[in-house]
Amino acid sequence: MSLSVLRAIGTESLLKNTFRIPTMCLVSRNFEAGRMSSSKPNNPPSDDASLKTKSFGPSNGYSAVYRLPSAGKLAFINSSKHNQMKVLAPAAPVSMILTYFELISGDTAAVICVAGIVIALKLHLLSIFATNMIGFVYLSPDLSTVQISYIDHKGSRKDEFIPASDIVPLSETPRNVMEKFYSHIFRYSNKGSVPNFKLSLLFGEIINIKHFRHVFGNKI
Repeated sequence: MSLSVLRAIGTESLLKNTFRIPTMCLVSRNFEAGRMSSSKPNNPPSDDASLKTKSFGPSNGYSAVYRLPSAGKLAFINSSKHNQMKVLAPAAPVSMILTYFELISGDTAAVICVAGIVIALKLHLLSIFATNMIGFVYLSPDLSTVQISYIDHKGSRKDEFIPASDIVPLSETPRNVMEKFYSHIFRYSNKGSVPNFKLSLLFGEIINIKHFRHVFGNKI
């Protein structure tokens, strides 16, 4: 490609392609699929303490206990961070090369580098809040097993089946600086003190208060 053609592309096109963000509605729709019911239910969970599944929605006979309406948006944040880092990583060296060949000015290269750092930092800070945030909670018909759907670090929805008796009540969990926005969810089976999930009572909706108290205690 000749230098004249590269110049014709322009800085605006470069910035647009460098900082392009994935479509938000697609990520949100993928996470919220099967919110209250599922057309493709999972197989009943085994007796294992934890069982991961890639299917959306509750398992057979499971009833909804809690939901986070903004779960899709939080998933989008993590998905954006994961995808943007793939684009932002080569942005600095590419801008330097373009500056060397005088295709863009030094000021434009500096803007690209600074903008990349700022975007990456913002997405990283937001992802700290979003990662492991619970989007949905379902309870088995016999009230013994909890299906927790949460957001992983890539913005994908993950599901785990956990015995209800393994979840530490909210009233017994340590306080944290972000308690106004979310509570940490711990498991008795954890040998360490690292929380497994985050549960937002401020932004979430309790669908069945009786079942919620059965799982997370009578703090609410």
